[in-house]
Parts: sequence; C-alpha cells; structure tokens
Amino acid sequence: MTTVYDASLEPGSNAVAAFEDLAQQGKLTVRYRAALHLDPGFGPIDDQIQAAVAERAKHTTDLFQTNSVKFFMDA
Repeated sequence: MTTVYDASLEPGSNAVAAFEDLAQQGKLTVRYRAALHLDPGFGPIDDQIQAAVAERAKHTTDLFQTNSVKFFMDA
C-alpha cells in the first residue's frame, strides 16, 4: 500500500493537525490524501470554502495533502 485516501476530514480538526505533524516529522510511511468535509449545516458555506482553501494551502508535503472537498447537501 502506498497511498491512503480519507474521504471526510473536518477542516481545522485535531486529525488534520496530527497528520500534518506526522508528515513534518517524517513519520508517515504512506502518502495520505484527504477530502475536507463541508456541510451547510455547519454554518455559512462561504466561510467553510474559505477555511478549506486555507487548509489546503497548509498541507502540501509529499506525504500529506488535503486537495479535495466532500460536500453534503439535502434538497
């Protein structure tokens, strides 16, 4: 296994911080890619999009990246 994909991490969560710390310390042994979870029920979607864009810019190592979003919406 060379890459793991997590389909739903919360922007700014402890999990995101932990993966970034592990990547910076060279302790991740596989590439970890994640989608950030956005949900209109969590507050204004524009704010969540801005938070996701800011979060993506922080995680650009070869081993940890948050380069997509997962968006939930009920009609």
